[in-house]
Amino acid sequence: MLRMFFGKGFCLGFMAGVAAIFLAPHLLLDLSILSTARTRSGIMQHLDSREWLQRGREVTDDELSQGGDLTGHTHSKRKILKIDSTTVVKLSPNLDMAEVDNLVFIRSHTTIPVPRVLNAYEKEGCRYIVMEFIDGENLKGVWPKLSVEDRESICSELHEYLFQMRNIPAPEALIGSVSGGPAPVHQDIYEAMHRTDHEIVFSHGDLAFHNILVRDGHIAAILDWEYAGWYPEHWDFCQSLQFFGGIDEHYQFAKKAFGKTYLSEALMDMWFTRGVKHGGW
Repeated sequence: MLRMFFGKGFCLGFMAGVAAIFLAPHLLLDLSILSTARTRSGIMQHLDSREWLQRGREVTDDELSQGGDLTGHTHSKRKILKIDSTTVVKLSPNLDMAEVDNLVFIRSHTTIPVPRVLNAYEKEGCRYIVMEFIDGENLKGVWPKLSVEDRESICSELHEYLFQMRNIPAPEALIGSVSGGPAPVHQDIYEAMHRTDHEIVFSHGDLAFHNILVRDGHIAAILDWEYAGWYPEHWDFCQSLQFFGGIDEHYQFAKKAFGKTYLSEALMDMWFTRGVKHGGW
């Protein structure tokens, strides 16, 4: 069954991952390693929404009512609206403003194409992040139509961007977001699963095909940075396998993009997501 779903390459690694888990239990993570994320102050000054309000672009009610919906999830409380040819706004009552910090941070430390933040503010119980619009199609939608050459080009570009991201010097004793917040949800279970012998690197946190925009065979932008921060080096690889859907060609894409695999960790991640979080396989 696993071979039918994932392909031969993944299954060989899967068995190696099983062996690694049972033969090396001493490599499981010390639960204290993530505690600093709750107590450490932000490593960069958190952007004050009131300061942004005075110097950035505020979207009007008319623009919101006439904006084109780019959300993709009809029942989502978080909306993404295209206001004009150069501007989009992300809005929700519980929008994570850490994405503003992350976008500013990644633009200042890498050449990764990300939207420029034009404003970030809260108004009448709703939070808004106004950003530049970047034209492109999400990789999930165009993947089946891409030529082998375009796939290789996109994979090579992603490899370079991951290299840049993962080589940003990590702050001492921090696993968490740029603004010093804690690791993502279900942290207590992940803590018990993950190994201590990995480097802590800057990670996207939600590196799915639908968060990669492509245009003319190249990466136009990488979107949705609200979960970004410093996490164990396997973090993005494991998340990408979840979002890529387990198809063998996507596994091979991730393998080339990251330059290595973390299959024992991916196995535990899938076990948690499908077997624990969602109540079974």
